[in-house]
Amino acid sequence: MGVMTLQNFRDDLKDALGRPNVDANRLDRWINNSLYEFGYAFKFPELQKVGTIATVAGQRSYDMPADFRALTDDGVRIITPQDRFGGILVNETRTNYLRSDRYDLSNNRGVVGAYHLFQKKLWVRPSPDGTATSIEFDYWSKLTKLTNPADVTIFDEDWDEILFRGALYRGHIAYGEHDRVQNIYNLFLGAVRSRVMAEDLQEFPEGGISAIQSAYDAQIR
Repeated sequence: MGVMTLQNFRDDLKDALGRPNVDANRLDRWINNSLYEFGYAFKFPELQKVGTIATVAGQRSYDMPADFRALTDDGVRIITPQDRFGGILVNETRTNYLRSDRYDLSNNRGVVGAYHLFQKKLWVRPSPDGTATSIEFDYWSKLTKLTNPADVTIFDEDWDEILFRGALYRGHIAYGEHDRVQNIYNLFLGAVRSRVMAEDLQEFPEGGISAIQSAYDAQIR
């Protein structure tokens, strides 16, 4: 976890921007947008979670966890009962599901074999039978905003400086200080690239900063 609190970021930003009276809501917006910018650019292990759904006879759709963002590449699988354990569900399209859904599936129940995502729900086919079945999936979770003064990020403390620089260039953009924006943004990218070099020490999550660069380019056009 990080060591800098939200209040630390606020105070440092006020000093760096030379604006001691800047509104806390604006500071928090810049800080959290910076967190999203690099937090969603890489596949951080800190954002990996496991979800479980218990099937109900005849029920075809199930709510995903509140913090669900996207499924990983590991698939959706049956973990219980024992005779269905290890069954990997087929990821089908919504179109194929609708094409196959020509009959009342409440009368056509069986072992779940396929799934797809739609409207933040997991849809399965065929309609589950009466055997209680647990379906498990790995997913990428949403980031939690920093909202309380004592909040810290879920990432290692060496990402704190990167978060600060990302928030700082946003502050300069907000105040129209475009002569400073490019320099601070370059420092931000340099810090991200430097952190990525940690893969020399350990495996680093997949991803890249191309999305970050594109977002910035769009901002300054």
